[in-house]
Amino acid sequence: MKCGYSKYPEVLEFHHRDPLQKDFNVSSKGHSRSWDRVKSEIEKCDLLCANCHRETHVELHKLAASERNFGMNSE
Repeated sequence: MKCGYSKYPEVLEFHHRDPLQKDFNVSSKGHSRSWDRVKSEIEKCDLLCANCHRETHVELHKLAASERNFGMNSE
């Protein structure tokens, strides 16, 4: 847990550390998979509160944009 939030479990979300390894979204598809597949998918994730999850994605998008811009400027 990034911030230590623990008040309401309903606002916790699974964040895939490597999106290329993501087979399915645990929160929306987990109910239709075997428990072994769900556990395997959860092992690829960090548990974040909703705010930290959004912030993480904003940071990742900014990093990706920065890398794209750097690649354009280095040629």
